Amino acid sequence: MDFFAKFTRVLVAIDTLILPKRIFIGSSGKNISVSAISGHGKQLSPYFGFDWENPGTDQMRSKRINKQFGETQNIPHLNHEKINPLLYENDFTDGFKKTYQTVLDYKALLIGPKSPLNSFQNAEIRLVLRNTGDYGKLLIESFHPRLWYYPKEREQHFNWLRNSKIYSE
Repeated sequence: MDFFAKFTRVLVAIDTLILPKRIFIGSSGKNISVSAISGHGKQLSPYFGFDWENPGTDQMRSKRINKQFGETQNIPHLNHEKINPLLYENDFTDGFKKTYQTVLDYKALLIGPKSPLNSFQNAEIRLVLRNTGDYGKLLIESFHPRLWYYPKEREQHFNWLRNSKIYSE
């Protein structure tokens, strides 16, 4: 099998989220796992969502809540029954060893002048310094009437981008 076929198989294997993968890491360090091993659902989002309090009344207002995620869709099944991926630990280990060995076997090609990666040398890239959800949250919260009527508060709201640290310590 040539390098490209092997490499494509590797990318597909990595993208299955079998192994632990933590996402949505909030400033508090909270996160959720979407892996087949630990993506059991009923995990609270580290980010707040919005819901209505006292709907249909004069006291109606939006409130921040932690939403609960459902079970991930990548839990392996066999004959319509969930199976434990840890029972196949040796298969995963062998797969990762073979993948690593494939990269080593083709190292000269990958770093050489005829590398398929060279076609990306002049590719434009996009740098996202924060979680995309943070930008969405900032935008949604900017629709609060107080920020529409008081320009100074609106400016302070968006100054969060300028004043906050990009990476938490």
